[in-house]
Amino acid sequence: RTRDGRKMSKSDPETCIDPLEIIPKYGADALRLSMIVGQMPGNDFQLYEEKIGGYRNFVNKLWNASRFVQMKCEDEGVDPHTVAGSGSGSENLSLADRALQSSLDTLIADVTKGLDEYRLSEVGEKLYSFIWDYFCDWYLELSKEETNINMLVGTLRTFLVLLHPYCPFVTEELWEHFKFEKSEGMLIAQPWPVHSDPKKQDKDAERDFQIIIDVITSIRSIRADQGVEPGLKLKAIVHTKKHQKLLESQQEHIERLARLSELTIDSSPTKHENAASTFLKDIEVHIPLEGVIDFDKERGKLGKEKEKLESFAKAIESKLNNKKFVDNAPEEVVETEKDKLKNAQNKLNKIEERLKTLK
Repeated sequence: RTRDGRKMSKSDPETCIDPLEIIPKYGADALRLSMIVGQMPGNDFQLYEEKIGGYRNFVNKLWNASRFVQMKCEDEGVDPHTVAGSGSGSENLSLADRALQSSLDTLIADVTKGLDEYRLSEVGEKLYSFIWDYFCDWYLELSKEETNINMLVGTLRTFLVLLHPYCPFVTEELWEHFKFEKSEGMLIAQPWPVHSDPKKQDKDAERDFQIIIDVITSIRSIRADQGVEPGLKLKAIVHTKKHQKLLESQQEHIERLARLSELTIDSSPTKHENAASTFLKDIEVHIPLEGVIDFDKERGKLGKEKEKLESFAKAIESKLNNKKFVDNAPEEVVETEKDKLKNAQNKLNKIEERLKTLK
């Protein structure tokens, strides 16, 4: 189906997507992914250029991640073809290494089981999420300061094998650069990764790594919510008794990835004035806003925005309280108005929360 639900048909050429036009523009792998991932067996599915373009971005992400690994190998003076991989067992593993190794082992098991059961879309979504979000956005960022070549190359090889059924062209090309020993054959002939190695399972490391991710994400969210300039480094105060040693061991990573000039970690929670705060499980995160934003200017801006939203919400409420409108308008129009009111109320709640932090 097209984006608006029209059936693709040769009798209506405007609805059709020509692979011979799409492939030179987005790549065969992107088209292949867009026709597999997000599709439920037996149901109609929508296909449009922006969706194909989104998977082209994923293929580019994989290519750029591979280029990053290659550059790290060059920096270390190592030929990727000579790297034994993460299974060599001789490396000293960081928290991020242990978490990735454990999570990757679980991914291999899930992908293997999913493909055996022909759940192609579900498996594709898992691979997409793991590689983009977990590996590229977090592990690679940590690797910029703490590099484990064996882990990087070994993990990338595993990704290429797992992804090969979905995007065979780019994975086959990348395999030539990262396969162990140049004499190894093509990727399509490689054995499938073995999963469930007890030595690789480390659920504690997975949990601890997720805590670090959550703390960094909460600080980034505060930055965005408070409209802090992207280049400005902040001070952060974290209160936690249960995870104090963990956060202290990863303090440099948190400061770098959250763009902090100073990070204070202690076990005694206190009240903080003029600070934006987030409360995670067993962890409090506070960002002092004094000197970071202009309180008067921000209060004035939020006040005007609040007035506009209240007026907008009042108008929609009046419309929805009009029985004649609700009875006569199409159901989808009424639902649209309800969604508008809900969104306006959510925005008002956020503004109220921000105004409280600026008192």
